[in-house]
Amino acid sequence: MHSIRSRFRKNLNIIIIIIIFIFILLLNLLLLLLLLLAIIFCFYQAWKLWLEDNIISLIDRDIWDSCFESIMLRCIHIGLLCVQELPRDRPNISTVVLMLISEITHLPPPGKVAFVHKKNSKSAESSQKSQQSNSNNSVTLSEVQGR
Repeated sequence: MHSIRSRFRKNLNIIIIIIIFIFILLLNLLLLLLLLLAIIFCFYQAWKLWLEDNIISLIDRDIWDSCFESIMLRCIHIGLLCVQELPRDRPNISTVVLMLISEITHLPPPGKVAFVHKKNSKSAESSQKSQQSNSNNSVTLSEVQGR
């Protein structure tokens, strides 16, 4: 009788440890998801302020300094260029480095960021038509290419 109780306690302890482990894992996944949502919200907020021509309000007043205002705005501008919706519009890493270290005053205006969702029915229809016309048997082949 005593051995049955001790075996039951061992099994119960293992089950409790597994439950605690799963709980910690799920909690970490939830925190990761919240962090991801916060990052996406930051991109959305920056894009919204850019469209309103009020990007300066994105900079925290505690670190804002008029001497570095143009540098901060330049970094935000380059950051928005890097997260544009269309990958072909995004600068590659060497271009980004050149933008950061050079004194070029004119940067191209950023396009819509990738994290702002806006349904475009025309592009959806055209992509469906192109998929239908390019495939005889509903099988597609995708080739991954680096930038």
